[in-house]
Amino acid sequence: MVENNLTDSGGLNVKDDSESIDFRAIVAICVSNWYWFAICVAIALSLGILYILITPPTYTRTASVLTSVAIFIKK
Repeated sequence: MVENNLTDSGGLNVKDDSESIDFRAIVAICVSNWYWFAICVAIALSLGILYILITPPTYTRTASVLTSVAIFIKK
């Protein structure tokens, strides 16, 4: 089987064979763009905290206990 090495715009070597994945290239791209991950995590956490603070609670519970002091005495 002939494997054609193709290069996409990101610089990854893409092979026609679907069984080979270049994990080092993927990790290298992620490490080189670490600041995008940090920015996305910070934005997601900020939006999550803002959502929790703004939205009213959906469920509220109240309880009351009725106690009676009446004592029934049979003669």
